[in-house]
Amino acid sequence: MNVPPSPPANGAEPTRIGPYEVVRRIGRGGMGEVWEAFDSRLHRPVAIKRLRSRVAIAELQRRRLLREARLAARLNHPSIVRIHDLLSVDGSDHIVMELVDGTPLRRLLAIRRPPLKEALDIGLRIAEGLEHAHGHHLVHRDLKTENVLVGDQGEVKIVDFGLARPAAGGEPITELTKPGAVIGTCRSMSPEQALGQELDERSDLFSLGILYYELFTGCSPFLGATQLATLQQVVQSPHLPALDVEPGLPPNLSALIDELLEKDPQERPAGGSVEVARRLREIRDELPAILTAPPSPRDASSAGDDISTAERRPSTESGDHEPTRVHGRRPSRRMLAVGLTALLTAALLAAALWTGSCGGEAAPENAEAGEEMSTVDRSPGQRALRVVSA
Repeated sequence: MNVPPSPPANGAEPTRIGPYEVVRRIGRGGMGEVWEAFDSRLHRPVAIKRLRSRVAIAELQRRRLLREARLAARLNHPSIVRIHDLLSVDGSDHIVMELVDGTPLRRLLAIRRPPLKEALDIGLRIAEGLEHAHGHHLVHRDLKTENVLVGDQGEVKIVDFGLARPAAGGEPITELTKPGAVIGTCRSMSPEQALGQELDERSDLFSLGILYYELFTGCSPFLGATQLATLQQVVQSPHLPALDVEPGLPPNLSALIDELLEKDPQERPAGGSVEVARRLREIRDELPAILTAPPSPRDASSAGDDISTAERRPSTESGDHEPTRVHGRRPSRRMLAVGLTALLTAALLAAALWTGSCGGEAAPENAEAGEEMSTVDRSPGQRALRVVSA
């Protein structure tokens, strides 16, 4: 849909984008901006994602935005942001979508830790949305806390299908990445994604496991000091079980997260997102009332302060500590060989590759305003990172 341009006067904010009345800008990033607007024809609020001018971005980025609109428009689920329109105005492309009055999950976790029951509800809605996308043979490829919105009434919405692509059995589309390219967010990638391999729904399961780990523990299981270090941990390093970080978690919830974070895709839940949603419902329904409090209560007055390191659980009254357990099968020799080769090659390609391909990392200089990631030493060779408010 092509609409006559409506340029703002004297560099001011636009008052209209096509037929939509602009209310305010609600977001800005390297790729463009997001605006709250009003559709006077249907009398409803909308959000408009505008990609920067075609002269300022690569054609490949523009094609990804358009593909995001077409792929996400196929989906109709309460846990996925709906797409309403696609238009071109004054040399820029726009996606018009459902307006969600909510907060990115990553930011929410930086402000407060949801009680366990609330966190389970959030996790279940994400799994149900992913189940719907996978049922339409779509792999998200960039599932992370930044791409989940939590509304004021508890609604949960998955956003940003810009990296999504059909899985086996889906409608083929033109490939928009180079073979072997690493595209996505490093700390949330699956090992096979970090190695530039072909992906299916099981890759999203690994990313879902990372999201759950952050949701239920406040820590990131693989985030390293650099993007390369993060990829190395994703491919090679076993994770610290969520139950060791938050001893109050239900053991079957920690076991589910362990399965999602298996390095070998074949070891992840065989029933996919359908099984994950079913098991989360069972955990939530069996949850004793006493566990509805946050697993790791914190004093509200300390909001904004770093969270102290979670200690290993004592095994005796004398103060001895049991060894920290590490979960996850070591990757196969073949996967390690391929991974090491890929990582060494990546190091030689210099930082430009990682900066261009692995965005959204949690280093302080790249974090969202008011947020940072704080390193928490867990055990020799193991680190977890907590989201804290600046």
